[in-house]
Amino acid sequence: LRYIYNGKMIGYRTDVLHAQLHPFPFLLLAFPVALEEVPLRKHGRVTAQEPIVLLQAEQHLGNQPIGSSSRIGGLLTDLSASGCAVLVQRPMQDFFPGMVMRAEFEIVGTGHVNNLTGVVRNVSMQADGTYLGLEFRFDGKETIEYRGWGGSVKKALESFVLQKHSFESA
Repeated sequence: LRYIYNGKMIGYRTDVLHAQLHPFPFLLLAFPVALEEVPLRKHGRVTAQEPIVLLQAEQHLGNQPIGSSSRIGGLLTDLSASGCAVLVQRPMQDFFPGMVMRAEFEIVGTGHVNNLTGVVRNVSMQADGTYLGLEFRFDGKETIEYRGWGGSVKKALESFVLQKHSFESA
């Protein structure tokens, strides 16, 4: 049996103890002896609950039209060195894969990130709003207002995620 959960492919060997088709399909499986987990992401992600401001960038990918350039407030729900997930209270139709956004948010304990380019990789509607999956593009226009940090935005993100991931694993 294999399935995807929290950015990981989970799998295990099991035995089918019972199967039925009527009145509804049902499989009773033996409890697994061992689980195999394979991360599907290049970089580990950590949970976050920070405000984020998005602004549609002037340049964009693909042949999609440019909409209004209003600021969009949201909630950063997870973060990695290469991307993030953002919850917004806007219709799903306002976003599309390939859309280029500029992001501004706080890396707790490190500094405030400005003008970080993110490309929308996926859009999904859930009960609490619209979720955007952004992949970061480090184009040299991003800045960070340091708080004891002396590096680039990319290095700050890598350091924060590594530190928080180590803390969450312990």
